[in-house]
Amino acid sequence: MDRSFVDFTAYTLTFNKQGKISDTFAAMMQYECEKRLSKNQYDKIFYLPIEFDIVDDGIRSIDKELQRSVDIEIRTLLSNQTNVITLTGTIDERLKQVSNCIGR
Repeated sequence: MDRSFVDFTAYTLTFNKQGKISDTFAAMMQYECEKRLSKNQYDKIFYLPIEFDIVDDGIRSIDKELQRSVDIEIRTLLSNQTNVITLTGTIDERLKQVSNCIGR
């Protein structure tokens, strides 16, 4: 999947720090995320660092500070995971890295 509970939790924690989401909800999300990560139910987690400018598609936010804040939360949530693979480079290079990693 291209979005996950890690992504959703990172946004939740970021919006909590901005006062847009309650502490109770943010704490619950963080707990649930960490619980799922601790079960090691994923063979691999692919992390895509910020390498490209945000494309203004009229749907997603183009706020670079929000992007950086969410990225910090994602990296923090994944910091204790041993199955994280960071993908870098062009889109084609990233796809090749995924293919090599999963043996296709």
